[in-house]
Amino acid sequence: MNLSGHTPLRREYGYLVHHSHRGQFTTDTDVSSPQTQRREQCTKESQDERFQRRSARNAADRLRRARARNEQQMANRVNSQVETNVSEHDCSLMMEICNFCQALHWRNELNSSNNYTKCCHDDNLRLPNLAETPDLLKELLTNNSPEARDYQQHIRE
Repeated sequence: MNLSGHTPLRREYGYLVHHSHRGQFTTDTDVSSPQTQRREQCTKESQDERFQRRSARNAADRLRRARARNEQQMANRVNSQVETNVSEHDCSLMMEICNFCQALHWRNELNSSNNYTKCCHDDNLRLPNLAETPDLLKELLTNNSPEARDYQQHIRE
């Protein structure tokens, strides 16, 4: 309590607060906000200290992201297990011939009217003949030279 018998008040973080243990009023400069304290700390901190703090934070972030990435990759591996006990399916040979364009079909490709129409739509679709294969491509596809074998092995890459 002060001389007037009232409990003194002080301003703390923008609020007036009783300050009875000192028995006197204090000013705003006696207590600073957390933002002001951080600002003062940052100005006292050297560039090296800030760099070290930032580097440590970046390293922790990289580690966290790597762990999350590894967990996701493990989950993907578990979810993408290939079934190994699948029996082989044989579609048999393509022995059926279209009456219009002489394309080969499997027996089950018949439509409801017992015709093969997926190739030329009952002779309504005519494709031009393919151009002659360029000599270089023909050699790469048919020869057994080292260059041709390399091409044949990597053609789908």
